[in-house]
Amino acid sequence: MIYLYMTIYNVVGKTMQRVTFSKKTYNGGGHISAPPSKSYSHRLLFLALIAHQPITIGPLLAANDVENTLQVCKQLGVQIKNSSSKWKLYTPPKELISDELIFNCGNSGTTVRFLIGLSLVISGKTHLTGDFFSRNRPVIPMLEAMKSIGTKYAIEKNGIAIETPTINNSKIKIPGHFSSQFISGLIYGIIGLMSRPEVRMKKKMNFDEFTIETSTPPVSFPYIELTHHIFEEFGVKLQFKRIENECLKVKIPMNQNTRLLRNSYEIPGDFSSIAPILCGHALFGAGEMRIMNLSEPRFQADSEIIDILGDFGVERVVDDCDIIFFPLAKNRGKSRDLSINCIANPDLFPILCVMGSYLPQITTLTNINHIRFKESDRVSEMVRILQGFGVNIEEKENSVVISGKSQIELSSSHIFSDIKDHRVLMALLIFTVGVEFKSFTITIENVEYIEDSYPKFLQVLNYQNAKFDLEVIN
Repeated sequence: MIYLYMTIYNVVGKTMQRVTFSKKTYNGGGHISAPPSKSYSHRLLFLALIAHQPITIGPLLAANDVENTLQVCKQLGVQIKNSSSKWKLYTPPKELISDELIFNCGNSGTTVRFLIGLSLVISGKTHLTGDFFSRNRPVIPMLEAMKSIGTKYAIEKNGIAIETPTINNSKIKIPGHFSSQFISGLIYGIIGLMSRPEVRMKKKMNFDEFTIETSTPPVSFPYIELTHHIFEEFGVKLQFKRIENECLKVKIPMNQNTRLLRNSYEIPGDFSSIAPILCGHALFGAGEMRIMNLSEPRFQADSEIIDILGDFGVERVVDDCDIIFFPLAKNRGKSRDLSINCIANPDLFPILCVMGSYLPQITTLTNINHIRFKESDRVSEMVRILQGFGVNIEEKENSVVISGKSQIELSSSHIFSDIKDHRVLMALLIFTVGVEFKSFTITIENVEYIEDSYPKFLQVLNYQNAKFDLEVIN
């Protein structure tokens, strides 16, 4: 029997924090610099690991998920030297060797799945562990697919062990409907082999071309396009082609020049992390808000939040790499109903649920089944949370329908003690700053998990005059 998911229990120590809100004070506005992109940070670090030359990267996102990838790269031999406070020089190892190394990937799906792909180029057995493996997140379909090319794996108490001693096939077929990281991780592994002919020889791989083909249409496709874009920026060629039933075929020629065309890359701001702040300002803010450092929107899936907010009626002005946003009009009447396709944007789903809750219209979010496989089942989580506040939200087979209203009043106090998904936590915090508290309170525990992607999120809320009590729990 093959299990699609794995659940392994592993306790990871974090300093627990909780916040309590008791009154509505948020007014938004001001100047905010978007944090560096998490997706770019992961990909550029792993590129530095498999490159044949040093690469200068900056500024790296200082968040738990990226730190997990950074530590993995250091364990595998990447040398890091400060070029400035913003830039660092990353020098790759001559060979990726794992002598039974144990990699703690935390709760980072990107770290886990990219490292699984990189097992193709790593010599020796690697052990992956971390909180990821306690979340019932898909990984077995990727491992099972890789068995067809020579990968071996075993489920361990706190994670998995994986090794690819030989590569005996030039084509792999893999499901696309679980996670785009399956495909991106494999691309990194194959390009790592392309850049190291001596490893190909050791693993008895003598193919001129390698093909990755999905058996189902890929979700979150813009993230695969970002992987493609980064490699092409450095001169590595990949051939992408849509085939029958909207599946994807990726061909990677193995005889390419291993010398990269560029030796540095500046990481743009992150649309994913700034999206909750934008939505909070649209709903509850006053005056204009300037978001700085938002470049390269074409290759960030969640840059779509700009157009989505426009569909909700939010006005904005683009000023080079800054975008100025204006809040929605107060006392607005019923807006036009909206249907938003979430197939490419799983990280936007929680905050779009909040937007729909506070607008007097019907908001339908479609193509959401893959969003159940993130750090939590984000669909069920958001439905449960919002229904607890009296929001009219209905969960259907592959969509949710929200009948919103302009004001939400508390009828009792609420305590949330079981949420550990950073995107859901940020969405809940934005929802909270808009409620009418009366004499009640909202307490949210585990807010330390926000540090997985946006450690300064609470600081930004405080800057926008959101008043809350922050408590560290020993």
